[in-house]
Amino acid sequence: MGIFAGGTAVAAVPILILLLLPHPVAPFSFTYNFTSPSDTPPPGIAFQGDAFYNKAIRLARDERLGPITSSTGRAFYSRAVPLADPVSRRPASFVTAFAFSIAAPDPASASGDGLAFFLSPGDHVGVDFGGIVSSATADWPTSMKDGRTAHARVEYDGSAKNLTVALSYGSARPNATGDVLLWYAVDLRDHLPDSVAVGFSAATGEAAELHQVLYWEFTSTVDPKEETVVLWVVLGLCALLLVLVGVGILWFVRQWRKAGQFDDGKASRESDVYSFGVVALEIACGRRPAELNEEPSKARLVPWVWELYGKNALLEAADWRLKGQFDEKQMERLMIVGLWCAHPDYAHRQASGRP
Repeated sequence: MGIFAGGTAVAAVPILILLLLPHPVAPFSFTYNFTSPSDTPPPGIAFQGDAFYNKAIRLARDERLGPITSSTGRAFYSRAVPLADPVSRRPASFVTAFAFSIAAPDPASASGDGLAFFLSPGDHVGVDFGGIVSSATADWPTSMKDGRTAHARVEYDGSAKNLTVALSYGSARPNATGDVLLWYAVDLRDHLPDSVAVGFSAATGEAAELHQVLYWEFTSTVDPKEETVVLWVVLGLCALLLVLVGVGILWFVRQWRKAGQFDDGKASRESDVYSFGVVALEIACGRRPAELNEEPSKARLVPWVWELYGKNALLEAADWRLKGQFDEKQMERLMIVGLWCAHPDYAHRQASGRP
């Protein structure tokens, strides 16, 4: 997506301001005043191509190093900015304002290709997606290559899916209403990935032109740090879940083993046999070893099945959800195996490995 600006009176001086800026969900902002007397780049700004820093962001080749024709450069915020809240997926909204200037060393010569996030020829302000043909444009009545300081404001409403661009010259910055040049309805997520780069680029082509960014502020509803925080929260929850599952399994195993322990409290092969017997009865009866909601005589599984065994009525304990659709002899055998493995006297339990 690109937003273009350029003059018309003297020559075609396009200014492309490609905004890949997202408007997120937790307050996030930065402000840079690039006019401080220093040639040290401020932290958080990355440079590519011929772009460099010298008391301002300069997007064309340093004129002290040679001709500035056929020059390209980019400067951008060093962290990607999300276009949506990483959890709710709510689209981001943002406002960015910046001051810039374009100057031709020789006013009588042809102008360069302008300043932008991505390039766009022509004397207009426009919005471009994936190409140099603008989706929306507005004419600018004067030249933009005379070195005057221009102030631009770009605002995107993620809920309304509306992009507005405002531009002014002089000391006054454009406001959100009276100085708006164009509106464009667009869902940026249809054209851009979840996270985007935010910055400026410029090119000169065969003509010389100087491009400077003097001031830049950006405010969004989603903080890029949130994506990292969400990732750590998800990983933490997954780790916690694994720990809880592990603890639950350990507790379950210990409870089963405890049910068949000797009086000295040590687990044994007999206790494992007891646990197997209880599991067999659970399968046959379709219930847990203890059911607090049952009547007292049925609350504990093993004593209840033993009682039915003594009454020669084992099948009354069969899982009622089977509705009698089972082999009665096989069901009785399963219950009897379970009972003998869970015999109250561990000396009478069927030990594993013995017939």
